[in-house]
Amino acid sequence: MENKYSDNKPLEYKPFATLGNIIATEELKPAPASVKPIVVKLPSIKKLESLDAKMANAVRQATEQQQYLNQIGNYIADLVAQLIRLDSMSRMEKEALADSIQEYEHELIVHLAPQVQSGKNGRLPLSIWKARVAYAEAMIVSATKRDSLFAAIEGSKFHKNLPGLIQLGVMERVGQVAKAAVIVQVFTETYKLNGSRDEAMRLKELLETAVKRIKAVNSAYYAELKAVLSKNATIDPRHIYTGIKGSAVLDVPTVNDAGQRVPGGSMQVESNGENIKVVVAIGYFQRVMQDL
Repeated sequence: MENKYSDNKPLEYKPFATLGNIIATEELKPAPASVKPIVVKLPSIKKLESLDAKMANAVRQATEQQQYLNQIGNYIADLVAQLIRLDSMSRMEKEALADSIQEYEHELIVHLAPQVQSGKNGRLPLSIWKARVAYAEAMIVSATKRDSLFAAIEGSKFHKNLPGLIQLGVMERVGQVAKAAVIVQVFTETYKLNGSRDEAMRLKELLETAVKRIKAVNSAYYAELKAVLSKNATIDPRHIYTGIKGSAVLDVPTVNDAGQRVPGGSMQVESNGENIKVVVAIGYFQRVMQDL
């Protein structure tokens, strides 16, 4: 009822919020975060082998390896000696002993393991490396000719089952080498020797000795052949170009007028008074005459 006698304005009452507004306000409130339980997965407790047992096993393996290293040098040398002996036999004998040859070659390859390459650290298992060094020594010592020494180093197409020292990583052709590298000259070729310095120096000594030995044998053989040729000579070599008939032995120098080394040797020539022909050539010059 309106109060006509009062100056105060009547009070205004706001109605209560509707139910929809209440629900909308409740939805804006964040939901309480759910607490996840912490799950700890415990590692299983393993029963490790005792350190004493591991040490005993390591000592046993080291002892076995040392015994192998003590024996492998002589064993490889003996295998190489047997194979060289078999190689010197006739074709019929080799055919009869084919199984034995294959057996020796297989046994040698088992220890040399040519299919095994150096690891990331540039090293091989010690047992394999020592077997290869022993093989290198045996092959170098057994070489009696220039060709057989190069076959041992480079490998031979006639003995494909016997790896060369380059294939085994014992030696390599010279390219970019470190100052501390051990280098060896084998006739006209130069190689780098791998392994420890003691091993490399030992192989260098053996190679240099082999080259001297082969040169000495070649010189003796050459002197013997030249003596035989000289017996067949009928005229002095200085007269061979004068029109006199006969045969003479001429020496081919190993150094030309420019000071360069050339294949030398000797040759027996015959003259009919007009033409001169070479009958026999010996020494390094022999290969030149064969090519001609």
